[in-house]
Parts: sequence; C-alpha cells; structure tokens
Amino acid sequence: MDSSQRPAAGPLLPGSLAQLIAWARRESFTGCAAIRAGGNLHKLYLQEGHPAGVVLAEGFTTLAQLV
Repeated sequence: MDSSQRPAAGPLLPGSLAQLIAWARRESFTGCAAIRAGGNLHKLYLQEGHPAGVVLAEGFTTLAQLV
C-alpha cells in the first residue's frame, strides 16, 4: 500500500495490520481503526500517526496501561 491508497473497510489479510499502522504513521493519521475478531470489536485510536489508546472487548485502556 503506498501513501496515495487510503485503507478501506474489509477483512484483514496477513500483514495488512502492519501495513495499516505504517500507513497511519506516514500520513500522520488521526482517527480510529476498528478490528472485529472472534465476535469482539477492538478499536485502536491514533493521533497524528501515533497510537493514543485502545478499546478492547473488556473496555478502554490507554497505551501506557496496555504495555
């Protein structure tokens, strides 16, 4: 995926999460990436390309709490 291609909704293929994060970093993306896995919805919040927090099926966690 090059910088002109904005990721779209759809199934994640092997390696595509890493590509999504790399794209977000290059483009200084601010927003939310939602990932549905095993019937659960997880969200990764980004601010200017940097991870700002996550919402796991269990609830909101700041990145600092997660690591």
